[in-house]
Amino acid sequence: MQLWRNSNEETEEYLTNIQALHCYTVTIIVVLLVWILNQLNIFILDKKIAGRGVFLSVFFFVLCLFFCKIFSLKKPYMKYLITGFVVLSVSMMGTFFTYHAVLINVFPIMYSMLYSSKKMIVYTTVLSVISTIFIVFVGYQYGICDLNMVFLSVMSKEYYVKGTELVNHGFNDNPVLYLTLYYVLPRCMIYVSMIPVCNIVVNRLRDENSRANENKLLAEIDTLTGVYVRRTGEKRIAVYLEEKVGGVFCIVDFDDFKQINDTYGHMMGDKVLTNLAGCMKKNIQNEDVLMRLGGDEFGIFFPYITDLEVAKNKIQQLFNKVTACKVEEMETIRLSISLGGIVVDEGMESSYEMLYRNSDHLLYEVKKRGKCSWLIEKMESKE
Repeated sequence: MQLWRNSNEETEEYLTNIQALHCYTVTIIVVLLVWILNQLNIFILDKKIAGRGVFLSVFFFVLCLFFCKIFSLKKPYMKYLITGFVVLSVSMMGTFFTYHAVLINVFPIMYSMLYSSKKMIVYTTVLSVISTIFIVFVGYQYGICDLNMVFLSVMSKEYYVKGTELVNHGFNDNPVLYLTLYYVLPRCMIYVSMIPVCNIVVNRLRDENSRANENKLLAEIDTLTGVYVRRTGEKRIAVYLEEKVGGVFCIVDFDDFKQINDTYGHMMGDKVLTNLAGCMKKNIQNEDVLMRLGGDEFGIFFPYITDLEVAKNKIQQLFNKVTACKVEEMETIRLSISLGGIVVDEGMESSYEMLYRNSDHLLYEVKKRGKCSWLIEKMESKE
């Protein structure tokens, strides 16, 4: 069921992308609220500069939504694109909101943990380092770098009133060196120190997710044959029927299976069923549904096949593969199946119960005619 696993992983990544967008949306909403409060003089930012930061943050957010609309969120590169836009918005917030947004610098790294991927954490950390360099140096050029807060929190007021070599010469003489040493470097070291913690959290989340997937797989897959259990198969078929894509539903019954159990024992019977399921899998694509109905009965649904002749060719291929199936300990015995199938046109109203009832009726006709054969018909529409 490797194809099913890949499909499931794509679905999880798609859902994670949606969650990341929701978090991104909340962040932008908070930024807008901060801007409104600043307009009401709650904060002390220059209103023009703050407005510029809000505009650019929202601009990158809207641009992100635009790309998400154009490209599918199921694409593997979308997580990198979304995270990149988050970093861009955070860079604008950190630059123009100065010390009011100092904690927001770690947001992208927190976002990357949603994907339970070490690669994403490293990718986001690198972007955050670049973002920090941008925030510090551009903020300094605008005169709103949080260097201003040093004079309010590190030393006494008298110390700064008298003036120091650091203030008079340090930043003025070599701002690149001092901004790098006192602002960029310590913040980047904080990002790096977060990586081990993030990796531990990601590993734990991945382990929990792996266990959850295994439990889900055990609940959905028949442990003997490796195909879907009946309940899961019916649910997947129901989705196709709701979309009215049409298709072929078949019931496959193993001929004289009781005789094999009575003659060779149930362990050999289980081996025969496993081989039978394996032969049928070879004719099954990722979108098809193969399930064990119970005992020696299997159900198959081939979506999108609505032409009767195409359906017959498909069933004949399946029939040939199964009848050619061999079991090493029973090479002298020829395995055979009986099959009844029904074709549903695209757009036709139908239900699983209708498909099962019609296919079961055709299977009964095959059994009456002597087994080891198949019969398939088209379901008549209700006028």
